[in-house]
Amino acid sequence: MKLKDKLIEASKAGEIITIVYHGGSQPGTKRDISPIRVSETEVLARCLVTEKPRTFRLSKLEIVSEDYPSKNYDPKAESRSADLVVQQAIKLPSPSAMPEQISHAESLGIKLSENASRIEVVISILSVLIERHHIAQIVYLTDLNGKPWKPLIEPYAFQKSEEGIRLRCWVYEGEPIPDWRSDYLTEDKGWHLYLIDDIESVRDTDKSFVPRQYRRQDDVTLTISVSLEGIVNFDWKK
Repeated sequence: MKLKDKLIEASKAGEIITIVYHGGSQPGTKRDISPIRVSETEVLARCLVTEKPRTFRLSKLEIVSEDYPSKNYDPKAESRSADLVVQQAIKLPSPSAMPEQISHAESLGIKLSENASRIEVVISILSVLIERHHIAQIVYLTDLNGKPWKPLIEPYAFQKSEEGIRLRCWVYEGEPIPDWRSDYLTEDKGWHLYLIDDIESVRDTDKSFVPRQYRRQDDVTLTISVSLEGIVNFDWKK
């Protein structure tokens, strides 16, 4: 049975399985998970070590037996290395932003250099919209035919993850989810975490929203503010 099929079967049965994950901050370590949803490339599962939902890439995941000779995953070690992981992610090369995105940022009062990266512009615009409680439209990933998904979202905060920085947001309204994502996102509206590196662009709709209450307490949140001089400030809080 293929890996994806095993994970889908486990999610339907509520089964707990043991995996070795060859990614993240502790590659090669072993942990127990309970799969929730499975896509073509990822599985959303509850980690029994941390008792929190996590996303794992299928290409880096291996199902093993409980007595598999591998070191157990240590959540304390991850917390110690989290700052370094994000710092490295922020420093990774990023494509330059398109001129129209820089122009849109400037229309919101953000000062950026002509050589600003796409990630820098996306974070800067989203940070302003978070502060103003404005609905944003993002262009997120594309399907196999190159068609992007363009949902309207309520942006709330930035969070650390093993892959980089993610945006915590509520999907306010969007186009119907393409078939290639329907096995992962079960509905259009709801809370989601989007990897910043996968957001192609973001625009202010100039429409306000009333903040919703998020029930789960996040371990670490990144607050980003932009001063009147256009300087972007990062502040990690637990």
